Amino acid sequence: MQGAYLQTYEPPEAYAPPAPFYSIPIQAPTGFYYAPAPAAAPLPAADEVRTVFITGFPDDVKERELNNMLRFLPGYEASQMHFRNGQAQGFALFSTGAAARQAVDGVQNLVFDNDCVLRAEMAHKNMYLKDDPSLAPKRSRPSYEGGSYGGYPAAAPPGVAPPPGAYAYGPPAGSAPVGVVAPVQPRGYAPITNTKDNPPCNTLFIGNLGDGVNEAEIRGLFSHQPGFQQLKLVRGPKGVTCFIEFIDVASAMAVHDAQQGAILASSDRGGIRIQYSKNPFGRKRDAAGAFVDAATAAAAAAGGGGGMYGGRGEPHAADTPAQQPGQPQMPASTV
Repeated sequence: MQGAYLQTYEPPEAYAPPAPFYSIPIQAPTGFYYAPAPAAAPLPAADEVRTVFITGFPDDVKERELNNMLRFLPGYEASQMHFRNGQAQGFALFSTGAAARQAVDGVQNLVFDNDCVLRAEMAHKNMYLKDDPSLAPKRSRPSYEGGSYGGYPAAAPPGVAPPPGAYAYGPPAGSAPVGVVAPVQPRGYAPITNTKDNPPCNTLFIGNLGDGVNEAEIRGLFSHQPGFQQLKLVRGPKGVTCFIEFIDVASAMAVHDAQQGAILASSDRGGIRIQYSKNPFGRKRDAAGAFVDAATAAAAAAGGGGGMYGGRGEPHAADTPAQQPGQPQMPASTV
């Protein structure tokens, strides 16, 4: 028997454990910390008076002048100007009662204009804002007795319609449908005297509008009134005016009385002045001064007939009746 070969078995070398992925230990960054949030300012008490009542302004004062005078005072939030018996009265709301009392000390005996020294005192109650939780119930017309003022919220800016598909299950509750202007609530009402008003008709002429007024704001105030038909805003060299047509004379008369002297968010010269238009919406006067439908006049002009209209359907200058200042002729088409 041949010699046996003894072969020893050597196990394979064990694989060394893999090296750690990070050869250098990760250390948390130093020097970073979060400062605690600052404490919120305490909310004013619900019954704390934070409104300042200011008088002594000149007759031609503008509401923006009151805002410019107070806007840099500590705690200033909002202001309103009202006119009572031709006298300007200012109201300013501050964040706290202490800030309001400090404003009284700063405004008292301030020389605003030649021979105009301001007098300031704390009001008997707060002026109301739209986001004020203590908003008082709306009234049909405010009272000016005893130095009170309109308790109406500031008018909200016209809303923007959401893009298609923004609401998967319809618009949120309480929102106005797309294409409908949200109602505008006046901030108050100022006394207006109409000494040269025209006989009642179904068309109203709106004057004393602020330069910054837009059609959406006017629609928000009047389009929700019963009998509203259409309106036209006119910007001329002497200012902005508006004509509003209602379905009948009774509807126009109701709005003529209810919204007389309304103070809008854009008002910078007091309340609006509402008068009956000299010419009803969509009607014109012929050479004899009688009312004729604009459609009839346009048909006569399109036929090339003579009379007061030429071939282009425009009245000749010599035959055009005199119009009331600030009241251009209204088109027959719907705005």
